[in-house]
Amino acid sequence: MAHHIAQIVQFGDFKGWGAWLQAGYALNTKWSVWSFYGTDRPDSTQLANATLVTEASNAAIAGPARRFRSWTFTPMIRFKPAGPYSLGFEWLHNEVKLGSGNILSGNQVLLSTRFDF
Repeated sequence: MAHHIAQIVQFGDFKGWGAWLQAGYALNTKWSVWSFYGTDRPDSTQLANATLVTEASNAAIAGPARRFRSWTFTPMIRFKPAGPYSLGFEWLHNEVKLGSGNILSGNQVLLSTRFDF
């Protein structure tokens, strides 16, 4: 959900846009599959020309370290045994393009629990 937080967690006088899509499908009463895709795209020209871009701690971010594009993709399989809870197994992949042109990417495997009440 990081793409929801202030243009990839950097603050300054620039605009941008973001979007996300979630979809799920129940295979049967116990198993379902889900997917999530989100992106955040600050305006490249405004971000490059901004005089001050900061982290949440107010530390300045130099031009080559500014985050110009980000996207996240997360597929999940969920198991719902009897009772008000379910377990999910997720894989999260994220890529961020920096002002230097470098692309940072990472993967994470998650185990989640959901309680319905």
